[in-house]
Amino acid sequence: MSKVLIVEDDEFKRENISECIAERIPGVTLVFARSIVSSLRSIEGDDDIDLVILDMSLPTYDVGPNERGGRPQGFGGLTVMQHIDALDRRLPVLVVTQFLSFEQGDEVVEVGDLQKTLSDDYPDLFIGLIQYSGGSNNWKDNLVNRLQRALAK
Repeated sequence: MSKVLIVEDDEFKRENISECIAERIPGVTLVFARSIVSSLRSIEGDDDIDLVILDMSLPTYDVGPNERGGRPQGFGGLTVMQHIDALDRRLPVLVVTQFLSFEQGDEVVEVGDLQKTLSDDYPDLFIGLIQYSGGSNNWKDNLVNRLQRALAK
């Protein structure tokens, strides 16, 4: 049985991804994190995680009744990947994003450039980028195919 960590702060998107996996890949256990900090706690505290599905734009902390999430980070997912790499964990990471570009300060990074950077900088971790759309189901086949291939290894 495989365990997949889904790092996603958007509840609707997280539910769509979870439902897709539950319906199409039986036997996968899903665990969740909603921020950079909670994802790092999960990764450090659970050696049974086999794969990470990672949103690129994440808050620093989980948003809650008394917590606004800290500073929103357009490249929060990159921080998570850097941490996984520093831990020397060979966790496959699949980025799922709904954005076509990301802003950091005055810089705008297109999704294709981000994909190339992740592939070049994290060849042992990064297994792909999926363009998510809440109004379409096209991303689901891509997600399932990449997950099945990565979890079969």
